[in-house]
Amino acid sequence: MTKTPKSYLTEEERQNYLKQDPRGKILNLSESFEACMAGDIDSAWLWLAKVDLCENTKRNLRNSMPKELIDEYGLKVD
Repeated sequence: MTKTPKSYLTEEERQNYLKQDPRGKILNLSESFEACMAGDIDSAWLWLAKVDLCENTKRNLRNSMPKELIDEYGLKVD
């Protein structure tokens, strides 16, 4: 079963981000940031898992996070 992260953006904000970046990377990063600011770490990681991360970020996550946590949130680090 896939977990669904809670949204912290208004529908208007979501639509504006999608206009800027139809692939949704900016939207997902913004949702992750807002979830983190709200103290919802689970949603922050789940939103981040939707982003195609750069190689440096993937490497840093692999080196700094337990594999179980990476798997739990579905982070794409390979």
